[in-house]
Amino acid sequence: QSASAIQELTALVLGRDVSHITCHVKRVGGAFGGKESRSFPYCLAIAVAAVKINRPVHLNLERHVDISITGHRHPYKIKYKVAFTNEGHFLGLDIQMSNNGGCTLDASRAVMELSMLHV
Repeated sequence: QSASAIQELTALVLGRDVSHITCHVKRVGGAFGGKESRSFPYCLAIAVAAVKINRPVHLNLERHVDISITGHRHPYKIKYKVAFTNEGHFLGLDIQMSNNGGCTLDASRAVMELSMLHV
């Protein structure tokens, strides 16, 4: 989902100028969790392999394999207190949110920022 970032990383790994790297993305979708950088190791390995054998290399993963590697959701722990007047009007909200982004930052910061915005 982040073709420009992988283009720059591929150029760095291969020691080439970024203008010589072209990324082809068949489709970009959503709904499987944050995937912005989790595919980078696979993309870089494919690029190195293609240069080594001097041929195009394609990686086609079955959907369940792709999701298990790249997709994830951020589990949340949310504690909140809501205050209302006796008439039922909203007075305030005290909320504490934690999300578990796993071992990589990936899109975790943006996910938390979006969560706070939606609150």
